[in-house]
Amino acid sequence: MASLTLNYDDLFASFLGAITDYKLASLDQSDAYQLMAGYLRKTIARSYIKRLFTTSSLDDETQIFTFELRHPTNSENDEDMLEWVKLILSKGMVVEWCEPMVRSVVNMSQFFGGKENKYYSQAQHLSELRGLLEDAKLELRREIADRGYINNTYLGNVK
Repeated sequence: MASLTLNYDDLFASFLGAITDYKLASLDQSDAYQLMAGYLRKTIARSYIKRLFTTSSLDDETQIFTFELRHPTNSENDEDMLEWVKLILSKGMVVEWCEPMVRSVVNMSQFFGGKENKYYSQAQHLSELRGLLEDAKLELRREIADRGYINNTYLGNVK
């Protein structure tokens, strides 16, 4: 199987379609790209992502991710594999985007707001952020597991 490539723009667009972050949107393009490239590097460094590929490399200069999948199925064409890898990497980037929010010092302080001086429970807020992070991780792992089930040597459908 030949190496496939995805450009950062496609990966970042997929990631941005999965989140709503006005602070990220307010950054200039080079800062936002640098931040998203960091999320991408962290995603690919995770062992459960890294083992999906026989080879993988990120080139920040050309903004290209080159890879070979470890176990492509006979029925998958290059376009299907590219879409699946884009989906996995963008979901991984969402996880990397969520983790700092859960660990942020800002989340450890009380929130006040408005004329009524509403008090927002920091524990409740942190609990919701943790839930978001856990949901993102679970969704990513399910996507990988679903494909892994299809590529099962016991079913006889792995090259």
